[in-house]
Amino acid sequence: MLTKVRTDFMTRLDAAEGHALRHVPFPKYSVGLLQNESEMVQAPAYDLFPSLERDARWDVELYTERTMRAFIDSAERFDCIVIGYNAARSSEIKEALRTSPIPVGVLVLHHIDPDAFSFLQDEPLTAERLSAPAAKARPPPGSDPHEEILLNWPQPVTLRDGFVDESTAHVGVTPARESRWETVLEVRDGQRRVPVLVRTHSERWPPRAVSAVLLAPRHPHLLALLGNLVTWCAAGRPSAVVVEAPSEPSAEVIHRKLRLQGVKAVIEPVAEPAKLDFETWPLWGTRDVLLPGSWDPTKAPGWPHKDPHHAKPWLRRGHRIILLGPGDSLTVRHGESDAHWVARRWATWFKSVPTETWHGGRALGEDHAGSIVATRSILRMLALLHRVGREARVPGLETALIVLDQLDARGTGIDPAGLGLPPPQDFAEPVADLLLRRLGRADNIDDTVSTTIAALDIDALLGGGALADRAENLKEWLVRELDHRALEDRLEIARRLGDADLLSRVIERAASDSRVDEPVSAVLVTALRSAIVSCGLGPEIPLSPFSLEPERAVVDRELRMRPILAAVYLLGVLDLQRVWTPQAEEPARTLRDPPADRVDRAIVTLGRHGPLGRGQSGWATPIPELASTEALALIAYFARHPVPTHVVSEGDAIPPQVLGALLREAENVRRENEDLDHRLAQRTEAARRGGPVLAIAGEILIVAFVVVFGLVLAPHLDATWEVPSAFVLWTLLTLGLLALLARYQLPVRGARKMAPLLAGGWEAVRSTLAQAVTGPPTDESPGAEDEDEASRPARR
Repeated sequence: MLTKVRTDFMTRLDAAEGHALRHVPFPKYSVGLLQNESEMVQAPAYDLFPSLERDARWDVELYTERTMRAFIDSAERFDCIVIGYNAARSSEIKEALRTSPIPVGVLVLHHIDPDAFSFLQDEPLTAERLSAPAAKARPPPGSDPHEEILLNWPQPVTLRDGFVDESTAHVGVTPARESRWETVLEVRDGQRRVPVLVRTHSERWPPRAVSAVLLAPRHPHLLALLGNLVTWCAAGRPSAVVVEAPSEPSAEVIHRKLRLQGVKAVIEPVAEPAKLDFETWPLWGTRDVLLPGSWDPTKAPGWPHKDPHHAKPWLRRGHRIILLGPGDSLTVRHGESDAHWVARRWATWFKSVPTETWHGGRALGEDHAGSIVATRSILRMLALLHRVGREARVPGLETALIVLDQLDARGTGIDPAGLGLPPPQDFAEPVADLLLRRLGRADNIDDTVSTTIAALDIDALLGGGALADRAENLKEWLVRELDHRALEDRLEIARRLGDADLLSRVIERAASDSRVDEPVSAVLVTALRSAIVSCGLGPEIPLSPFSLEPERAVVDRELRMRPILAAVYLLGVLDLQRVWTPQAEEPARTLRDPPADRVDRAIVTLGRHGPLGRGQSGWATPIPELASTEALALIAYFARHPVPTHVVSEGDAIPPQVLGALLREAENVRRENEDLDHRLAQRTEAARRGGPVLAIAGEILIVAFVVVFGLVLAPHLDATWEVPSAFVLWTLLTLGLLALLARYQLPVRGARKMAPLLAGGWEAVRSTLAQAVTGPPTDESPGAEDEDEASRPARR
């Protein structure tokens, strides 16, 4: 009995402790706060210690300049250290912070002295006094405040008319070019926009944040922003949210297990499935959300057309729903296509690069000349994602646009606004300045065909808004230069002009060019494919001047270390495969479908050296052109199969050899499917043509037999046989012939309409002819006339 009482008591005690722990945040972060003693006395409104101390999320230890050395030496004990207002003004503190690496998150608050931020050498920024105090801090124009974690989590920060109320800044903090800061809030200083609140990139660890905005804790929205800053610097962005459901097993155990495995998980209580909303934080900004198995939003009635939980746009961002149970099972829901994954990575790259680096101008204290070729590749991607530029005749664009059309039809299209990408027309003015500056008074650019054509491509992508009337001068120059340029240039000229007759002459005269006696290069064969597609030539065009035999090509060796060429080559192949059906005769067969190992070489080179696949960023040559061309090629190639393979590539639980076998098997299946489709198309075409031919031949034999029967055999047969008439015999044999052809899938047009007439005999033929003369039958029942009379007043 005593044992039972003790057991019941311990059970109730554990339950009480468990209930109490539910109100204590986990983990409870340790925060080291460095403040200036004089500032705390002179400006008590900005004393942070009372506000942080009463918050159950923090375990705060306070330091001042007198205990600064202990603060620095014990920094690794904390999850985050906060450099309070004007706490780093003295040279001793700045030197100590500069010479002592801090291995945890750091939050630096307002300092009136710009030099106080100089200790941030690992992520440098330039601090400067503003010409006058600025009071209206706001997110950068074009950004979505709902996307910024510091404005939404753990507490939402209220913006009034797009600004943060009661926000004052005396100093601006501009990130250095080589740093990884992101601007959260900025102010206007005269005609300039200057950052005043910045944080490091989400993947940077440990995190950093700098706020030149004075955050007075007495204002609730500023206190919420301060709490968000501390949370960010202590824990960074959460990578998983465990939804706590009242009637489901406790989420605390799952949460702690994830923490033990190094996953930055948080708990979010949700009262019932109807309250689950993926547009709210922290769900919106987190990649993985763990739900009870019975809460699957994709199983809701009417999904995906009805989406009360806003799960569909959330899944398309590359996020995952992880359903727990039943038992030890686990189900993952994912909704982002491979094409969207590529677009998202390219958008991340695009937003990390000042646009002046490719269209020219001054950015981050440096003048950039701009690049016409890089500008073309970037505008082509923007045109693709905004579904414009179909008439531009730029290689790869139409093929990739068809991919996006297919995604739109499936309801999984790519929203460029959601990715923060502007339309290409937004850059019409600076791009026009670039082209006209490079063009000067001439009718070409640097006497170079490729650059002049790139300028015309840009003008076409912008709908003629970059070169205006001068585009015709460039085209006339290309025509004059046609006979004096290399074969690759001549093909490119024909491609840009879209002149089929001109391309036919270029191909015809290629036989006398010494270039065709050399090994075939990737540039030459790609130029040929692009020109054929742009000019609309079919496979019947004579290609004998070009020797495309694999043994005479150097394409494989060219593609090994040249990712831009690999992407361009792949686009040329996909473009031609889009407009040509599989060919049986050479050289059209090899031109449309090069050897599989050659395509594999291009893919391997892109996977090995492409910046998007490896998550690289920056604007050093040749990344702007390479990133955009790679993105276009990947979007076009990934359309071959709708399965989102990037889910596998981003995971780390699948051994590389298994992934390699999976991809090889997928490629073999794809090739077999293409072969089967080709055979099926050939068989269908043969059946379509063979059915009428066999029907005519069979009918001739039937008629001949009926005539012979009627004239030769019938007079010699006994009358008791009751020989059928010639018409009946012809009808039976014709029906048998049509049935036989239908049995072996040899269709004959009109057979379905003919069969009832033949089966009905002369009566059916008579009725059909009478109906054709008199029209369809009318209702002549006794009550019809009375009904018409009764209805006339109503129609009046």
